[in-house]
Amino acid sequence: MARLMLNREQLPEFIQRVAALRADSQRLWGTMDAGKMLAHLIFMMETSLGQHDVPDRSTPVIRTVGRLIVFELMTKWPRGKFKS
Repeated sequence: MARLMLNREQLPEFIQRVAALRADSQRLWGTMDAGKMLAHLIFMMETSLGQHDVPDRSTPVIRTVGRLIVFELMTKWPRGKFKS
């Protein structure tokens, strides 16, 4: 499946794809059914537009340790590939 950019020209394609979903549509990614997936996508879009306040439940210790583990220990960064 080709990636589509979300713009006015591609909007009919997105509308067609969403309209084709049914409650019994086969799950392709994870455990959510079509309705839960659409509700999740709508909530995430509204959150990114500032329509929902999402509390920050992280702590400085968790942020620091989590960042160290994820970005330093679990991720291999290319060395010498880009001039900074």
